[in-house]
Amino acid sequence: MPRWRAPFRIAATALLLIAGTTQAQTPEPGTAGGEITNRAVIEFGTGGIPTIEAESTIEVVAPDLPGELSAYRVSGAEADAIELEVPPPDYSTTARAGGPFRPVPEAAPGAGASVISRLARTGRVRTGEQVVFVLDDPLANTDPGRRDSALLKVQDSVSGDTELLRIHETGADTGLFAGGICACDGSGREADGRLATRENSRLIARSSNRRFPKRRFENSVTVGPVSPTGRVFDSRSGTPLDGARITIVNAETGAVADVYGEDLVSPFPSTVVSGGRPSDASGQSYDFAPGSYRFPYVEPGRYLFILEPHFTRADTDGCQPRNPGDRRLLSRTIRDRARADAALRHPSRWRGDA
Repeated sequence: MPRWRAPFRIAATALLLIAGTTQAQTPEPGTAGGEITNRAVIEFGTGGIPTIEAESTIEVVAPDLPGELSAYRVSGAEADAIELEVPPPDYSTTARAGGPFRPVPEAAPGAGASVISRLARTGRVRTGEQVVFVLDDPLANTDPGRRDSALLKVQDSVSGDTELLRIHETGADTGLFAGGICACDGSGREADGRLATRENSRLIARSSNRRFPKRRFENSVTVGPVSPTGRVFDSRSGTPLDGARITIVNAETGAVADVYGEDLVSPFPSTVVSGGRPSDASGQSYDFAPGSYRFPYVEPGRYLFILEPHFTRADTDGCQPRNPGDRRLLSRTIRDRARADAALRHPSRWRGDA
């Protein structure tokens, strides 16, 4: 554990002890977890009075102030969106805290100049979209007279690409630090200011205070869309079948799944009809091809599809089931792209045909 000592010596007579004053050196500030030790020595020039020594040690701890790291999308549609100045962030060309740092590519919000952005808090983004991280940390605001900076490490859970950003305070003495980066589709090299990602991945952001290393913040966002799709058809003739009801259920909880529209925000029905035209809560409509269905966005997880075949006329092709009310459960695990493609884009492999 690091220690700092601030010794001072007082040489005085008994008279000076009564009438005089003493001075001490101010110790340098330490980091959290360290100790500062003050030591005083009093020596008397005459009279054979023994030297007096005193020492006190204090531990440096971080003040108990709340903080938070949040993720935002650039958007003006949400009612709870906020307006925030986003200063131009920098990225480390070596992925190390020592830099050197360069401005992020122009695609990121705030690149080149501070801009006022309308931001909506989010837990999900699309590939190719900008994600803005906002750090609320009063302890990183060390100089009230200027904009301070903070380090933010962002990593993609699938590609492994890691970018180290230096984000800046939104204004002098605000304690808010903001910076954006592109969640770019495809591959890329590390430390280029663009985060290579793809659908069904997760961006993990972490920040720690340099003076208070134990003070850490973390946030993550899902990269979408994770979009379950399928087609209901006659397994004998291949003819698409409209009118079947498909419900997506969370296999862990047994409740209907939370589904969102293409804007990743507006709720979408958890039950749709094959070949139908559903709408999300924002009013956007989705036209399904004959026999087809899809759910624009769900969080990665394990789901069940409940299929209710629907027949409006007598069976003319020999495909009517013995029990038209039978429900078939299609268990789908959406954890990586390979499984998502197989389970959701080719449902017939899971015997999902009506």
